[in-house]
Amino acid sequence: SGSGKTETLKRIGKEIAEHAIPVIVLDFHGDVSFPGVNTVLLSSGSFSTIGINPLELDCHDDGFVGLYEQRAIFLEMLQRVVRLGHKQKSVLNEVIHECYREFGIHDEYPETWGNTPPTLTNVLSMLHHRASDKGVLANDRNVITGCISAVRSVLGHPIFQRRNYVSTDDILRGNLRIDLSKINSEGVRHIVAETLLWKIFRVLKLQGKIP
Repeated sequence: SGSGKTETLKRIGKEIAEHAIPVIVLDFHGDVSFPGVNTVLLSSGSFSTIGINPLELDCHDDGFVGLYEQRAIFLEMLQRVVRLGHKQKSVLNEVIHECYREFGIHDEYPETWGNTPPTLTNVLSMLHHRASDKGVLANDRNVITGCISAVRSVLGHPIFQRRNYVSTDDILRGNLRIDLSKINSEGVRHIVAETLLWKIFRVLKLQGKIP
């Protein structure tokens, strides 16, 4: 603290932006701002209308990354912020797969991958539905309820309910600061940041080598 990290980042960002190279700032603490960067606030409050969906399949990359990889990427991301047992992870993977199918998105039909995807709130709702199903065996119900307890605070965050998303086109078009400082959950902040970085990485990778 006080060593000048923030001021250094601000100066680096400002000078890169002045060379017409787009800059994205993932601002966890709300203090990395500089001239020429536009700010988008992500929070659960009414001042924020933008959300993000980790289940959204990047249509730019559908020739390389399908639903299977998308689920795997999200589950790995989630496991870095919540503790999931092997059986809980398996149940969550099944539920995400089922949610995609309910929204008309199927692994075997790439032409459906551009359809409106489910949100993490839809996934949480389906977990609750499974837990309340009287036909589910007691042991399986315990796994499901344990999964709900582990992921509820993350998956139920309002930021994952919205349908107006930060797009990679917006990020690559200019200088953008994503203000995450009003999100109290560290796990949610990390999932938002990692989701955005994955999207940017995939889009830039498909553009090939820099001429």
